[in-house]
Amino acid sequence: GGVDGASGFSRATIRHAGVGFTPAQIAASIKRHLRHFEISCAPDFRQAIAASWPMGIDDSAAQKDWDWYSQFNLHTMVEDMLLHIPAKRKVA
Repeated sequence: GGVDGASGFSRATIRHAGVGFTPAQIAASIKRHLRHFEISCAPDFRQAIAASWPMGIDDSAAQKDWDWYSQFNLHTMVEDMLLHIPAKRKVA
């Protein structure tokens, strides 16, 4: 068995890497679909929390144990997100 003693996984917990982006990057990706899209944002107390996280995550254990690989990048995530947002959109 694995470290957790029962599952056969190599670790009891597994972190996985995903998509990382800045507000400007996600805004640019959304603008590819909604040309009039605008965003404004300002860091708040959560920025300090996010800044304390590691810049990268080693997801090799998830890849090995679960045969997991990310199917999304920023652009495919935005496409999927926009597909699933209700048709009602607030237009400024």
